[in-house]
Amino acid sequence: VSSTASLFVTEETIEFVRQLQDQTVTELPGMATFECELSRPNAKVQWMRADKPILSDRKFEVVVDGAIHRLVIRDVTGSTDVSEYSANVRGLTSKASLAIQVSPCFTPDASFQDSLTMKAGSSKTVTLGFSAFPVPNAALTFNGGSVRDEKRVSIKMVDGKPSFIVQKVLKEDAGQYVLSLENEFGKATATVTIFVLDK
Repeated sequence: VSSTASLFVTEETIEFVRQLQDQTVTELPGMATFECELSRPNAKVQWMRADKPILSDRKFEVVVDGAIHRLVIRDVTGSTDVSEYSANVRGLTSKASLAIQVSPCFTPDASFQDSLTMKAGSSKTVTLGFSAFPVPNAALTFNGGSVRDEKRVSIKMVDGKPSFIVQKVLKEDAGQYVLSLENEFGKATATVTIFVLDK
């Protein structure tokens, strides 16, 4: 007498109970957390950024808490972080995007002076730190109106920072300058007053 038996192993189906949600960072440096929930605990999830695998390191932390999976992104600072992120498990994908929306804010260091006393004919550059995303437009006004000579007195972005540049200062350059940074999320201003001494 012989008997035969067949054994069928079926893998439990898995699905997303809670999908990833878009995240927005509103200050820099910032942090974002993507979170999803699966129908079963301890499934292996592959996290991706723009279809490239993410590995855990100082910037990216992968957390598994039963059926809940999190991707924590630290030191969010700019365009390299703005992307689509996804959680992939057994052919299923949940996707969401990271956006950065930061209104400009000046972050002057200890060397910043809001008044400058300069000798006629001298030059000076004042560089200001700031936080904003996207990169803001910089503008400069003099005593509430236009700058008289933009070739000598200007604001320019140098190495990603706004620099207030005064070249060969003249007596008529004395007054109040308002430096402004503006993007679609807001505006920031800083005031610098220049006093000019005779040579």
